[in-house]
Amino acid sequence: MLAVALSMGGCVEDSEPLQAPAPQPMLTVSPASVTLAATVGQPGPDAVVRIDASNVASDLAWYAASDAAWLSLLPPTGVLRSSSADLSLRVSTDGLGPGRYATTMSVTIEGIAGVLATVPVTVEMQSPEDPEVVAARTFWESGSYRSYWGLRAPGDVRATLLAYAFSEYGFGEVETVHVKAIDFGYVPEQYVRPVARARCEVSFIVREGLKGAEWEEGIRQFTRHRGEVDVILQVEPGPYSTDRNGWSVVDLQNRTITSTSTSVSNSDSAGDGSDCGCDD
Repeated sequence: MLAVALSMGGCVEDSEPLQAPAPQPMLTVSPASVTLAATVGQPGPDAVVRIDASNVASDLAWYAASDAAWLSLLPPTGVLRSSSADLSLRVSTDGLGPGRYATTMSVTIEGIAGVLATVPVTVEMQSPEDPEVVAARTFWESGSYRSYWGLRAPGDVRATLLAYAFSEYGFGEVETVHVKAIDFGYVPEQYVRPVARARCEVSFIVREGLKGAEWEEGIRQFTRHRGEVDVILQVEPGPYSTDRNGWSVVDLQNRTITSTSTSVSNSDSAGDGSDCGCDD
């Protein structure tokens, strides 16, 4: 009996083996931040972020949220299958003026406390383009206007130059304008509309009235001014034509001038008032 009791007293019950706790699911979102650009009054941009999960043993519901009324999340909720999901971000520009707007999107998993992932979202709202700039760019780039630039534009520019007074020189009436070359271009950072650079030679005749004895003897003084100049012209605002368009001078560049003077008397003149005492 004593042996049995000892045997029973020395018996130890077997225990269950201890198991390590399952690792908590984790989320990563890419890209880590989103920056978008939009134009006031135009449809807003979209972006897509990828939600990746690790340590997911079964399908888990996720939820996305943001406190910005201008940011829509589509879909706002879903289920992580195969450990990944896509989330679309859509910006609504209604009511947004020019400037920078920022918010934070958060993603959580059902049944797990706390925010598991956040993504900063920024949108830069830009002022709309000037309609005149848009029309001018279309005028320059459109294939429908190609024939104008090749055939009609040189004639329009030349006619403007021949009628221009070149008052910047301060010599009075222009005698001749010789157009040596015309180049066209579009540089909206400098000029709103397409421009032409015309290399020209211009000349002026200045008739000076003389007094005293010289006047009594019929002596006349003429001064000829010759100049070389690059003339910048800009096409007039639209609506634009494939046939004819107006142009105006906006700048004179690289100006040089030379002057020569001469005197003639009535006896030297042919009497038609055209003699200036110098060759053309």
